Amino acid sequence: MVVAVVALVVALGGTAIAANTIRSGDIVNGQVKTADLADGAVDSAKVKDRSLEGNDLHRGSVGTAEQAVVPAIDASMSPDFVVHGNNQATLAVFDGWSFNTANMRDPHNANFLIAPVPGIYHATFHVDWAGYNGTDLPAGTHCTIQLLRGTPGDYHVLASATGDCSGGQPMEVNRAIKMGPADPKTIFALVSQSSGSDFNFAGGPSHPMYADLSWVGPLS
Repeated sequence: MVVAVVALVVALGGTAIAANTIRSGDIVNGQVKTADLADGAVDSAKVKDRSLEGNDLHRGSVGTAEQAVVPAIDASMSPDFVVHGNNQATLAVFDGWSFNTANMRDPHNANFLIAPVPGIYHATFHVDWAGYNGTDLPAGTHCTIQLLRGTPGDYHVLASATGDCSGGQPMEVNRAIKMGPADPKTIFALVSQSSGSDFNFAGGPSHPMYADLSWVGPLS
């Protein structure tokens, strides 16, 4: 009986030692199967960065809930906005928005929108030149709208348009813009009109001034 007990202890001890000394070289290549892995054993830390490809994912398995937030904003202007006459450039004020997915409105300055990450963005700036209480700009008035990157003291014009803005004519600029890591992240807009007096916008949903900025893809 004593010999049998000793033999059992030695056998169990040998198994324990073997279990703690198995190395990668002790396993035949290709022999560890899916069934040998515990549930949840493979996590992000065990997957090589940037190693998975589209073919590794089941079709339809990734939905909007798994995707990162796509930066996009639709910023608008309040009705009490005044544009100075005689072609004096006036900074557009964006004090409202219908959506803002990634904190893209500068919390300290209502003139600026912010592109939070590098990439290709689609930008729109729209102005309805409709006056407050129906007081539109007189015939022959020309207006200019500009979408710019940077600051008023150091900027790059992204898009601009000039034309007849009398009688409430709308104007709009659209373009895709490249926002590299070294580019200024701030976007702003300027408006001007050629009449001899200040112009008070009607604003509001029916006569809007708005800017849209939406990320559409990486730089490369």
